[in-house]
Amino acid sequence: MFSYPTTSSPRLVKNMLNTFPQPLNRFPKAHIPSIITQPQVEKILRLARSNHDRMAMMNEMTEWNEMTVEEQVAHSKGPTGSDFFEIGSLNAGGIIMISVYREDDDRAYLRLDPDCDIVIQEITL
Repeated sequence: MFSYPTTSSPRLVKNMLNTFPQPLNRFPKAHIPSIITQPQVEKILRLARSNHDRMAMMNEMTEWNEMTVEEQVAHSKGPTGSDFFEIGSLNAGGIIMISVYREDDDRAYLRLDPDCDIVIQEITL
């Protein structure tokens, strides 16, 4: 398995950000993986408290993008809970759900349409 960087310099964050794909704006399909794109990552990283957290988030999103459809489905159904950053999908090839700092006051719940630039932040009332 690929070994991710553990340092968190601003230059490394920017370089790693450039590894994410640009959106193709394909209609979601069950037989293709749900991909998180560079514009989406840029929006999500604004929620991070530090460069270290940004690197950890990008590591998680990179692992997600490298999964097959079957792996994404299994990951979403499995015990993947993390209070820091969690990724899952409602169905194969569909909407991606992300939670950030879910036990903290500044938590964020996000919905991403795959393979585009849309990120929707859900508001807890």
